[in-house]
Amino acid sequence: MRFDEEIKILWEALCHVSHATIYSYQVVTKFEEIEDGISNNLFIILMLLRCNYHLINKHYVTNSMVYFAKAYHSDQDEFQSRRDAAKIAAQTATNYMSKEGQQLIKEYCRAWQLASPSS
Repeated sequence: MRFDEEIKILWEALCHVSHATIYSYQVVTKFEEIEDGISNNLFIILMLLRCNYHLINKHYVTNSMVYFAKAYHSDQDEFQSRRDAAKIAAQTATNYMSKEGQQLIKEYCRAWQLASPSS
């Protein structure tokens, strides 16, 4: 299995139910009949939230942003307390994931390499 296989599996599943296909509509409304689908959706949301946490904290929140937040909002300590709360939430979400979900997070959080533009 390639290292990025879990991301491809998730992407295929998201595309499968979000585009105009026979799978993209809800046929039943009884909870017992859609319980697995609801659980799957919640786990996908957890994985996407965990990916979003990585994106924000590793790519958007720069060292200068952290410096200014601490320098100008040091009395309230709001920036750091929110950052700590987000970290705890991300770790908790990861604990509820399957091995495949955790693998997806590892794949997403690894060092990003941008592809060269094709000529």
